[in-house]
Amino acid sequence: MNHVNLIGRLTKDIEVKYTDNSTPTATFTLAVPRSYKGANGERQTDFIRCVIWNKPAEILQQYATKGSRIGVDGEVRVRSYEDENQRIIYITEILVRQFMFLDSKKHQNEDSEPFVDGQEIPIDDENLPF
Repeated sequence: MNHVNLIGRLTKDIEVKYTDNSTPTATFTLAVPRSYKGANGERQTDFIRCVIWNKPAEILQQYATKGSRIGVDGEVRVRSYEDENQRIIYITEILVRQFMFLDSKKHQNEDSEPFVDGQEIPIDDENLPF
């Protein structure tokens, strides 16, 4: 079984690229804190390379920015290529199958603000219909 679930923060904005046949793809790094603290008392963080394809890549780019907290579901993939010195380079990354946004909505539309002109609207118990 090859199944990975991660929760972390994006280290930079998502940049979608397109293959020769116009398939959208994006590679990004997810900063994932470890569940324990190191010897110095600080929590360590792993920086995990992820790749996402097709429409989900475009959606992620549209709605997520650097620092956004997301959850990803996917599988570990290892690929390789030969560099200019004829050395084989291996790359381990997460192939993202699904993701979810975990941040609350940061900015709301001004029309949906609960205050008028920046002032709280007082409501007392006498004005309630129940």
